Amino acid sequence: MKELRQSVVDYRELRAQKERLGLQYPDLRETTKQSSATIGKILTGREDVMLESLILLARALNLKVVVNFVPIPQEDQAAQVYELKRAV
Repeated sequence: MKELRQSVVDYRELRAQKERLGLQYPDLRETTKQSSATIGKILTGREDVMLESLILLARALNLKVVVNFVPIPQEDQAAQVYELKRAV
């Protein structure tokens, strides 16, 4: 499932936008009402991201969240089904 999380959010764009806007953690903390630790984990991809948290951070960075569903390559489908069955 880790592979799925990594493919969901482009953390590089979040970090780049933070830099472009010259924002620091205290700025994002105040705007999003999330801790600096949580923001740091999101920006580095070390935390499972709830959609609500992602939306708050995106808004603070003048970005919007776009959800895009794409097909899983055929060779990965069997592994994905196995992972999902193990999770249940």
